Amino acid sequence: MVAPAHRIHTTYAECLALEASSNVKHEYLDGQIYAMAGGTPEHAALAAAVIGLLFPESRRGRCRVRAR
Repeated sequence: MVAPAHRIHTTYAECLALEASSNVKHEYLDGQIYAMAGGTPEHAALAAAVIGLLFPESRRGRCRVRAR
């Protein structure tokens, strides 16, 4: 029987630093960092539609729109 691998606990600040320097998106859960799966064309189209709807408000300075 193989022993489970040692789990490394990562702080949220370390996760944010990794995310800022990575071209892969990650999820942080209970001190563990997991790479996220890629998006779908449908998800990209939905995100673009929502950003398009919010853009006029962002031009008035009431909010900021960010794609993640």
